[in-house]
Amino acid sequence: MDQKSLPSFKVKLVDPDIYYPAKRSMVFYNWGFNLAFAIGIGTSFSDFSSIAILHFAIGITFSIISFHNVRRMKSAHSGLFLEMNGESLRICDDSGEVVENIPLSEIDDLSIPDEDQMPHNSMKAEWKELIHGARPNYVSFKHGEQKRELHFEWESSYMMRQLEKVANLWENMSQNKSARV
Repeated sequence: MDQKSLPSFKVKLVDPDIYYPAKRSMVFYNWGFNLAFAIGIGTSFSDFSSIAILHFAIGITFSIISFHNVRRMKSAHSGLFLEMNGESLRICDDSGEVVENIPLSEIDDLSIPDEDQMPHNSMKAEWKELIHGARPNYVSFKHGEQKRELHFEWESSYMMRQLEKVANLWENMSQNKSARV
């Protein structure tokens, strides 16, 4: 298989201490916004228009807070990207310059999250995230004597499929060094 036909995977690396709490808050603010507007619309057809105005005001407050939370989530981006293909794991900066290149042959105990859907694709997944917190997305591995964990942000279901392809390729190429979490 030539290099161009090999699957590859590229994602933004994030600071887990900022990203996961902000992601969990985002679900809360989105639900609060939707609930406040739904109740506001429902009560606007009755005689209690002051209650409807209150619910619309609460909904607008949730949307403003949500906007600031999105900015907080974006600030969690470390300015680095994780790229994986059939040969190596690379960490690149915003300009695309390789900061670190680790060949597959030097990686042991590779662990990749096994996620079957984007959290916002179902109400059940959103509820679970709200109650239990955001599920961490990471790649962990041992390079030399150092154990590393790189947290990233899912941006699409396509990314999940690409990671799955790369993980399967690595597993086949590295005599079962790869394990799912």
